[in-house]
Amino acid sequence: MSDWLDAERRMERAQRLCESQRWEEALAEVDAAISINPDNAQWQAQRGFLLQELDRDAEAVEAYESAFALEPAERHVAVALGLALMRLGRLPRSLDVFEALAKRFPDFEPAYCHRIHLYSQLGQLDRAEEMFYLAQQIDEKCPTCFVNMGDVLRARGSVSRAMYCWQQALALQPDYPGVHWRIADAHREQGNADKARRHYILEHRNEPGNTGVLADLAELALESGDLEAAASKFEQIVDLEPDHADAVFSLGKIRLHQGKSDAAIRCFQSAWSLAGGDPAALPEFPIQMGKALLQLGRYSEAIGHLEAACAAEGSGAEAQMLLADTLLVADRVPDAADGYRKILASDADNLHARRKLSVCLLKLGHAETALEHARVVLDKDPQDRAAVFNASVAHLMLGQWSAAKRLLDRCLAAHKDDSSLWALRAMIWRYRFRYTFRALVRRLPFLGGKE
Repeated sequence: MSDWLDAERRMERAQRLCESQRWEEALAEVDAAISINPDNAQWQAQRGFLLQELDRDAEAVEAYESAFALEPAERHVAVALGLALMRLGRLPRSLDVFEALAKRFPDFEPAYCHRIHLYSQLGQLDRAEEMFYLAQQIDEKCPTCFVNMGDVLRARGSVSRAMYCWQQALALQPDYPGVHWRIADAHREQGNADKARRHYILEHRNEPGNTGVLADLAELALESGDLEAAASKFEQIVDLEPDHADAVFSLGKIRLHQGKSDAAIRCFQSAWSLAGGDPAALPEFPIQMGKALLQLGRYSEAIGHLEAACAAEGSGAEAQMLLADTLLVADRVPDAADGYRKILASDADNLHARRKLSVCLLKLGHAETALEHARVVLDKDPQDRAAVFNASVAHLMLGQWSAAKRLLDRCLAAHKDDSSLWALRAMIWRYRFRYTFRALVRRLPFLGGKE
């Protein structure tokens, strides 16, 4: 008898601990009580609730299964089990629980309400809509039904009707979690940034600890070009979750954009450490580190990171271009030329790569080939100043002074303020008789022109 009394006392103590949100201690008390009386369905269900609060969802399902086996007629235990299965992504099993619940209790509204979401997730939108109308016949003022039906309508592409449902949910329960968030996302997709921001802020007021909402606010600020507002939101995320690698990394990208390379590197390194050095978690790490190091003139380190970015599966043209540009700045001209050739092999219309390859070829003394690439650019844009510059230098190296002068004069007529072209024109005549053409090329400080 004393054991039973001890179990009851432990459950009472667990209840008090739950009120203080001391979940671990409460679970220890419930476990002790269940060890004395394992056949109490309510205690098993309470154990499931505590495990959920501790984010131990798989164990929570086991606890609810135990409670359900002991009391299959207990409706609220069945709902808790169905929802726990849903959170784990075990949708068919969750659907079985709610369907069985509806057969046993045909007038129990939650048995229909939650199936709206389940059928929607399983792609059965007609069945989901049917569940909504069945639930409405039992309780027409259930906010969850309107939230779930809004999700169905959005999946159908009927955004205006979805918003109506979500507004109805808010009319029934103004602080319903996630509804303002849904409305904000819909407005954002439609390009209504101001309305989206307003609803994100309302959601944030309802759930100030929701870092996902803060991240969306930060992204919205980035889209509008407000870097400081975006940085402020990412900093709030880090204050709430110091180990949030994505937020720290996003802060680094903002600092890089602002030209604060040292701060950016610190953020990137911190994020990399938080992510456990997992490339899959931070696929942008090598290219962003490469950019930051390039800004600081640390070319050798930048090249190492950019080579890693290029070697990564699915790497894009941006990484390849940055690597080639960095190799050129670091005076590794043959390697840079190879990089530009690789880019042009897959994208022959890449004019930046052609301009830069032309520069490399001039530096390597291959004037004829350099001229060919410069002409390709000039065919697309006869006034491209970088291509004019490169073509003029190539003509000079080939001894074609008149051709160089004509090209420069034609371009200067349209761009009278381009100091690099004027400087090249002046240097042509200054060095024409004093140096060989190769010596002239070595002395050109503006080789490549302006981008």
